[in-house]
Amino acid sequence: MKAQLATPLEHVHVKQYVQSDEWWAEQKLDGQRFLVLVAEGEISAFNRNGVEMTLPDQIAADFVSFKTADTMWHFDGELVDGEYHIFDVLWAGDTCDGGMTDKPLEQRRNRLEKIFSFWEPDHCHLVRCAKTETEKADLITKLERECSEGAVLKKRTATYNVHGKRVKTWLKLKFVQCADVVVMELERDGKPQAVTIGMYADHLIYRQESELKLEEVAGCKVPANIELEVGDVLEVRYLYATPDRKLTQPVFVRRRTDKQPKECTMSGQLKYTSKEIW
Repeated sequence: MKAQLATPLEHVHVKQYVQSDEWWAEQKLDGQRFLVLVAEGEISAFNRNGVEMTLPDQIAADFVSFKTADTMWHFDGELVDGEYHIFDVLWAGDTCDGGMTDKPLEQRRNRLEKIFSFWEPDHCHLVRCAKTETEKADLITKLERECSEGAVLKKRTATYNVHGKRVKTWLKLKFVQCADVVVMELERDGKPQAVTIGMYADHLIYRQESELKLEEVAGCKVPANIELEVGDVLEVRYLYATPDRKLTQPVFVRRRTDKQPKECTMSGQLKYTSKEIW
């Protein structure tokens, strides 16, 4: 089974969903989507595309108590730094009558909350759900200020029956953007953990690859244990790009060995609109 996916939401439309009683909000987590299935005494995990994955031992141990006869459990969540954050349940209990995918979100959420009322796992967590207008506004404001990846708005009457595709009853609101950049300079301003990063300007005219110009877009701090050289490709997160093509508050994500510097172009990567939520 593939995961149900959220459709991107523009910031200008957020307010109408926050004000509506038909929509709830959750934090958008930046990890790896995992569907966990406990059936016939076995614990299995699948990624968003339905490919079987290896579940970390400490998380598998949390699900041992669900390995009982004639029951099946199926959860949807995000794996982040060895912790499993659950936000949906697709099957709960009896193997013949425990299906939840045709039930509305509010019913699935109630079932999840009941499960967590008696289940005390060490590495699994219930994702917070904001239901009222005040709760939703507070959550989104908090996530925005903390520069979290974003939020997901879900229609409380929606079922979970569209697998592997985006649905308009789940909407994802991203607060940060991602870009691939090139290391232009080490020890920026004399700081050992700071680098100058750039991107190739290809947005004004169509140029030959040999004519692309590498332009500085920001400075970025990198972890002390990351060894870099000029020309390395990094993935960074940023809030938005300014009109002069500079990245606002870029944060190091990882070093990329699967991309070449000339692939780090401005077109398709720079987002110039700041986050005007309210």
